[in-house]
Amino acid sequence: MMGEKKPHEKNGDNDILELETVFEKDDDINEDDYEWSDEIGPSDWDTLLSNQPQFADKRNWNEFTDKDWSELLSLQPQFADKCPWKRFDGNAWSLLLSEQPWFADKCDWKKLDDNDWSWLLLKQPQFADKRNWEKLVVRS
Repeated sequence: MMGEKKPHEKNGDNDILELETVFEKDDDINEDDYEWSDEIGPSDWDTLLSNQPQFADKRNWNEFTDKDWSELLSLQPQFADKCPWKRFDGNAWSLLLSEQPWFADKCDWKKLDDNDWSWLLLKQPQFADKRNWEKLVVRS
């Protein structure tokens, strides 16, 4: 219905971080009957779970992109057991490892390109020994 606000919207702003409060205050909304996939867009899930991990059982993990995973695991590393590590590209690895270096044992270092390495080594120089320096591209 046009103009009808979703339960997680307040004053027209999409405030997904208020879901827990909505369920507590609104007797008409049942968390188990809530249409999670219809109400929360794929790009909002990493934000929601980063702040309210108790909603993890409502998520279809297969819809997460590697970028979503790197953002989520940067803030909530306890979801690592659900992560499809092989899907990560170099950018996702550099973003994640710059915040959570203890995932290095899962990294496929060959996926990182020069830009990924630049970002990662700026934040976490201890990974310099993982870089294949022979493949360094020098630009003039």
